[in-house]
Amino acid sequence: MSQGNEAIPDTKLNALLNVIHNVWFRKWKSLPFEEWSDDQWRQLIDEGNAIWQQGSQYQIVGDLVMAYIGEFETRWKAWCDEHEKEEK
Repeated sequence: MSQGNEAIPDTKLNALLNVIHNVWFRKWKSLPFEEWSDDQWRQLIDEGNAIWQQGSQYQIVGDLVMAYIGEFETRWKAWCDEHEKEEK
């Protein structure tokens, strides 16, 4: 995705932040990790890419989407580690 160094207008930033955090992030964080499948990870990433495309001319949008995906990966790894310890 090409990204410029253009400053994002406040209204666009607020709208995309709402979608990223209040819609996308909350939707996925409410799903227990034991119910996650490869298809759900793919859907999470596809939805993130769709949000990214809405603001692709602004670098911050891609950075935020990637940061949230990174947060899910961190939480997933922590959950896996915790459950691995419980099984021992």
